[in-house]
Amino acid sequence: MYTAIHAIYHRPSSGCEFFEYEEAEGYYLAKCKVLGRYLTKDAAIKCENYWRTCPYRKIGLQMMEVEETTS
Repeated sequence: MYTAIHAIYHRPSSGCEFFEYEEAEGYYLAKCKVLGRYLTKDAAIKCENYWRTCPYRKIGLQMMEVEETTS
């Protein structure tokens, strides 16, 4: 994790079920569960605003469907 490109100085928020954030020392880190990594500031802003059309969210939803049908 590289603070210069990952640190967000407001609490991030997204309607995406695959979005989460961690609080660090004076900043936040946004994370995508589908990608399994921290998001850059730019990607986090896109996730906050355009989560409904995110291609990674679509992949995550497809993965959830497959898990439900195979369980």
